[in-house]
Amino acid sequence: MGYLEKITDDRSRFAWEVGHEERLKLHGKWLGQGRQQLRDDYVELAQAYSELQRQISGLYEETKRSVVRSKKVIGCTTTGATMYQSLIQAAEPVFVLVEEAGEIQEAHVVAALSPSVQQLCLIGDHKQLRPKVSSFKLTVEKGDGWDLNLSLFERLIRQGHHFTTLTRQHRSHPEISRFSRLLAYKSLEDSEETWFRPALVGFRQRVIFVHHEKSEDELLGVRDRRDPDSKASKKNEFEAKMILKTVKYRGQQGYSSNEVVVLAPYLSQLSLLKQKPS
Repeated sequence: MGYLEKITDDRSRFAWEVGHEERLKLHGKWLGQGRQQLRDDYVELAQAYSELQRQISGLYEETKRSVVRSKKVIGCTTTGATMYQSLIQAAEPVFVLVEEAGEIQEAHVVAALSPSVQQLCLIGDHKQLRPKVSSFKLTVEKGDGWDLNLSLFERLIRQGHHFTTLTRQHRSHPEISRFSRLLAYKSLEDSEETWFRPALVGFRQRVIFVHHEKSEDELLGVRDRRDPDSKASKKNEFEAKMILKTVKYRGQQGYSSNEVVVLAPYLSQLSLLKQKPS
């Protein structure tokens, strides 16, 4: 009889002696009681399973904790630091180093800090890219005070906290680095080896500005994140052709594709460049 034995009494043996409607009522009652019993049993088994799963996970976590505690250096992304916060806390780190701190949201850095942390070192450049925020309305540029793309790194500098800046660059030729000095880094110095960077083959100058008066088009339905007031993204056919010809010319001078970078300010322009035949 199974569940029926649990939910029925001696009167059930006389079910066939009552009328049809009464039997339907009894059937509905027993069916409901049977389903309820099944639900109760399922909940009990699910709770028991969850408890066993929790215990097994705890054993695995303890194994991971012992491994993490044995390490002197733990490396991860800020997202990973948040996901495995309890695991990192078990290691009791006293020093946290954040790279590219100017491009990381403040909440991500704070979430990575454990109670054991004694020193936080932020390395980055607050004058370059800010953290990415999906809504322009929440940015510093919008000016409404939400400032979600203001990193902890930049905020501390704005508040007058001490910071150290590198004063010498070792990458760009001085003809290029002078633009960095004009825009943001007035005291930037060039190391000696930068003066001996080889010139571009086939070009007269290291920096070339091209002026044209060909107007741009708009692609309706595609909107750029940094231009929320516009209902369309912009593209320029003339510039796309000029860029592709320049890239081709670079290849003819012996440069490989991994030595050339093309930056496009709009999604539509990027799409146009990808569609153009090389």
